Amino acid sequence: MLRAIVDDLLARESDFVVVGSSQADEDPLLGARESQADMLITEDGSDTGTTCLHAILCGPPISIFAIAADGLDASAISLVRKEITFDPAKQATFADAIRRVAGEH
Repeated sequence: MLRAIVDDLLARESDFVVVGSSQADEDPLLGARESQADMLITEDGSDTGTTCLHAILCGPPISIFAIAADGLDASAISLVRKEITFDPAKQATFADAIRRVAGEH
């Protein structure tokens, strides 16, 4: 259902390309990386799941401190939830919300 909604809302947006979609038995985060996606769009609110994405969505904000293999430096990644408001009935508003989020990175 979500896939059809997203496809419909973004169909007329020339600056968006849907590079793939995950199946029920796949990890959507890994699939997005494999497809070299810039953004992953998913449904929020599920209380069950075993994927990395589910762990990110359901838990409190988390930070990752990744130490380089040589131990000489590290990278920090912060995963923080931010509320986004839009009218899902309006195609342009949905696309504009995605553009705002993408522009933050």
